[in-house]
Amino acid sequence: MEPFAGYASFQAAESHRQRARYYDALAAYERCIAYYEKAIEANEAHKVGSDGAIALAHAGMARVHYQLEDDASALKHILASYARAPGQAGTRDGMGVNPGETGQMLHARLEKAGKTEDAARLKEVMDALDQALLAPDRGLRGPLPGEQPGGGR
Repeated sequence: MEPFAGYASFQAAESHRQRARYYDALAAYERCIAYYEKAIEANEAHKVGSDGAIALAHAGMARVHYQLEDDASALKHILASYARAPGQAGTRDGMGVNPGETGQMLHARLEKAGKTEDAARLKEVMDALDQALLAPDRGLRGPLPGEQPGGGR
């Protein structure tokens, strides 16, 4: 049941985010993460899919915190997203945004605000990601060279 509850919580978070109910979205993303963590505990076979969903939930939380201008929390969550499942950096969420774009936007704002240590930390992590995942039009024009439709290589 946990993966289904996690998915439902993710969908609720996206719905709240779309309606600018940011604190409701954050709470739903937290529930999503908790459900997927329980899914992994219950059955290790859920790990890969759950890690991907948790990464997207952290990225969604990063985006909400970015919109709330809470750069410290946005940084914490985007780094958690990349650490949990780096391959999800190019996966679009229900709002059409991918974790790579959120990281790039946050990096630009951190640099502009003179938060050089945070900007450098984020850049270092993003530089270690597969750069094809950070392409701004990823998922909008079809598969990348060498990639199967749907994102697999």
